[in-house]
Amino acid sequence: MAYDAAVDIATCLQQKELEIRDRCGYVPDDATFEEDEGSEGKSGAIRARIWMTNDAYFDIYEAIEIVDESHAHRRVYSYALIVDFVHEYGWNRDPIHPEDPVHEHDGDDRERVPAGRITLSEAWEGAWERLTSRELAPWTDDS
Repeated sequence: MAYDAAVDIATCLQQKELEIRDRCGYVPDDATFEEDEGSEGKSGAIRARIWMTNDAYFDIYEAIEIVDESHAHRRVYSYALIVDFVHEYGWNRDPIHPEDPVHEHDGDDRERVPAGRITLSEAWEGAWERLTSRELAPWTDDS
């Protein structure tokens, strides 16, 4: 998602809330879109859990900062598909791993998989693809 130049974090968080509503169909009541305390409008974070089916949800976390008062940067992101309360797949940008800050996690053991940067929309589409193609999907049961 492109952010307008010279905006503060509050505007970016509002835009992100609209993006989630447009992409996912709703924004949960317990989702948070908060400016970091003391950041003077320069950084904030979002957290949301979007239920996709009765047994699967999509967790969203982004830490966003305004860079040079001209654009927003996701310094950290984590998108995860959870099925039956088990980690199915995840997409991450985490500078804690300087050797591989952008990566994915496959399966319950969260095996790290090299990857490129991904947007919220791309991760959401990837989660739907995995969810609808999985062998456990009740709507794909041929028996």
